[in-house]
Amino acid sequence: MDQSTCRKITKHVKKKFPIIERLPKYNLDYAVSDLIAGVTVGLTIIPQGIAYAAVAGLPPQYGLYSAFMSCFAYSVFGSAKYTAIGPTATLALVTYPYAQLG
Repeated sequence: MDQSTCRKITKHVKKKFPIIERLPKYNLDYAVSDLIAGVTVGLTIIPQGIAYAAVAGLPPQYGLYSAFMSCFAYSVFGSAKYTAIGPTATLALVTYPYAQLG
């Protein structure tokens, strides 16, 4: 495999997994800030996820899954620095008719 092919593959992998470029730049200051933000968001999103699951007509655990799993997936695959992820009222209302079918 020549060098240009390796560069293309590396560029493609970094594009699909942005965490590869962010992780080497991560330091203790970021970790402390992220811990504080994570606890704050976690305390907010737990009741919000449960409530939106109820709006969608689903058991509460589905709201918790949608709250936390989307955050984990976004931390690996996401590329925008500032975005809102997790359960929303619109998502709950759109999901409601389909949740009643199954």
